[in-house]
Amino acid sequence: MDPNNLYFVFEHLPWGTLTDLIKAQGKRYRVKPSLGKLSEDLARIYAAQIVVALKELHSRKIMH
Repeated sequence: MDPNNLYFVFEHLPWGTLTDLIKAQGKRYRVKPSLGKLSEDLARIYAAQIVVALKELHSRKIMH
């Protein structure tokens, strides 16, 4: 961060974003890409990662 900018650093995601993954699952099962879905196990993994990230931001008083 500097006086004029806030920088974000993200890890490299060679498979794309979560949205890309959901759309790819829709294509895999030959449904509309917007209707793609994840397996329950994969959805749990992503949900847990999001919760951990939000808890970390909250602990650093970055968000409530």
